[in-house]
Amino acid sequence: MENNNVVLANLKGKSNALAAFIEQEFIKLKFKSAKCAHGCFSLSSFAEAVKCERDCLSSVETAIVTMKSNEKLLQQSLAACLKKRENSIIGNNDELGKSSDLDTACYKEHYHSLDSMKSAMETEFSFYY
Repeated sequence: MENNNVVLANLKGKSNALAAFIEQEFIKLKFKSAKCAHGCFSLSSFAEAVKCERDCLSSVETAIVTMKSNEKLLQQSLAACLKKRENSIIGNNDELGKSSDLDTACYKEHYHSLDSMKSAMETEFSFYY
């Protein structure tokens, strides 16, 4: 099985790439939301313009909620995997040698889960373009 440090380094790289992707997409989304909101003020009534602006800017909040929800699910999944590993070695010194392999398996699972989160966020951001 791969060295835990290698897996953690790969995980860090994948996490950083996902963070950069999400940041870039939020910048685009905020620009498009602002552009949309700017166009609202050409409407005939102020009430319509305010509602239009609110609708335009709500896309950013919706995307943030989706991102935080996905992030929480990933964190819970990793924590559950590590807790399961911890529970499997408590009181059994014979298993200590296998614990790093189990950690590595959890981190590898989390690594692949980051791909799922990126896919979910790509889908979410695609609704606004």
